[in-house]
Order: sequence, then structure tokens, then C-alpha cells
Amino acid sequence: MENDIISADEFFEKEYLEKLQYLLGVVRETGLNPDYLVNSFYKNEDNEYRLKKDLEEELKGKDDKESIINNIVAASGLVAEIPEFSAEGLNSLHYQMFKEVYPWAGQPRMMDIVKTEKDENGNTYESLYEPWNRLQDNPIAKTKGTISKEIESLVNDDYPEITGENIETVIKIAEHLKKIWYLHPYPDGNTRTTARFIYDFCQGKNIDLDFRRLSNEELVNMHPLLAAANSDNAVHAYHATEELYVVVGKAIGIDEEMMRIAITTSEPQSNCEL
Repeated sequence: MENDIISADEFFEKEYLEKLQYLLGVVRETGLNPDYLVNSFYKNEDNEYRLKKDLEEELKGKDDKESIINNIVAASGLVAEIPEFSAEGLNSLHYQMFKEVYPWAGQPRMMDIVKTEKDENGNTYESLYEPWNRLQDNPIAKTKGTISKEIESLVNDDYPEITGENIETVIKIAEHLKKIWYLHPYPDGNTRTTARFIYDFCQGKNIDLDFRRLSNEELVNMHPLLAAANSDNAVHAYHATEELYVVVGKAIGIDEEMMRIAITTSEPQSNCEL
């Protein structure tokens, strides 16, 4: 791939047009299209990404056009750097991606949230997430919050080599992805932040995960995540979880049919309990 993800320093040293060219190239070649980018770009008749007209107009004559495009890039997660795989590292990633968008970027929420979501059939339902008072560590009580617990579980888990018959690692990655996402540590930006966090973790474990599979409609639309994390119907939860496994399996390069066959003969083996 010509446009590898570069460091923040390398990116911000580029001239404005170079930055734009780099960003468009990455989006085109990798399929990295979180909703923030999708809302800022469109594909023309030649299947090329271009800035939407309203953003083009906004950039014209603006002295701060650099900051506008930089904000788009930051929120895409393209140049974010994760200092460590911990609750602090997740907060740092969220801050880098959303610091120019939200004043509370990088800070776990301090309120409970209920969101009205739509399933794959267009039906609406209320999605309940982790209570806010369980999220963070309590240094006074010397207790760990659920963010720390789940990320420690991710880090300490075993990830055996993936083969046609052994998909244990795929299932573990999918389960950790689901559990960290379900915590919903922030009022917004959880899917993008979690997907990038899991991607970088997999890179460090030499797990060849295709980030575009976690950033395109399959995951950004969240149907597998929502259904797997929120269903109170055992049969529905089983099928929803299977769909999530398939999405992650395809991101790791396993054919969908092979993945479904392997799922029927595999049992999740993970220490990713909260």
C-alpha cells in the first residue's frame, strides 16, 4: 500500500495540499471511512474521493483551513498514537481523535446513557450501556473499573495461531471488541475509538487484521455489535454473536463460509469476563 499510516509529527509537517492528498490516498486505498470522514467526503463518477461542496466552500478563504482539515484527520484516527494498552491509553486515543470536537474528549462519561438504536431490519429499541460509576478506577477504595479490567483481560489473554480449524483467537478478539465497546466509556466516538484500539493491539500481536473491515459499514453501522451486546433473547444473542464473529473473521482474512463452519465446531475460550 502506497499510503501507509504515518505518525502525527510526519503528518503535520506536510503542507496543506500534501496533507489533503495523503488523506484522500489513505481513504481510497485502505477503505478507512469512519462516519466523520464519510460526512466530509464523497465519491465522484470516477470513484475518486473528493471533499463535499459545503466543506470546500467552508475552506475557501479561511485562514484556519489547516485546522479544519487537521480536525477531520484527527477524528478519523489516522494519525493517532496509542501510548499503552490500558484505560489511560484508550482515553489518550479518544482525546487525540476528538479533542477538537468535544471539550470532554478523553474523559470517561459521568452519567448513564441510554441510546435509541435501529437493528438491521430498521426496528428501534433502547440500548443500555455500562453504568458510569463502574467505568473508572477508584484509587481510594483501591478497586479497578470495568475499563481497566476489560483491557487487562484483552492484554493478558492467549492468542493461539489462527488456522482453518482453530478460530479461538478470532472469537477472543471479537469478544474483547464487543465487551470494550459495550462499556461505552464516552458519550460519543466509542465505535471508532474501540475499532482503532483493537486494530493496534492486533498489529502488536502479529494478527493481520484489515482495519477497513472494522471501519466500514459492517461495523460502523454497528448491527452485529449492538445485537450481540444488547440482546436479552438467548437465540437472537447466539445468532447476533455469530454475525460479529464472521465480521471479525473476515477482517482477519477468513472466508465467510469457512468461518461459519468453524464457528459451529468451536466454543469460545477466553478469559474476557468483566
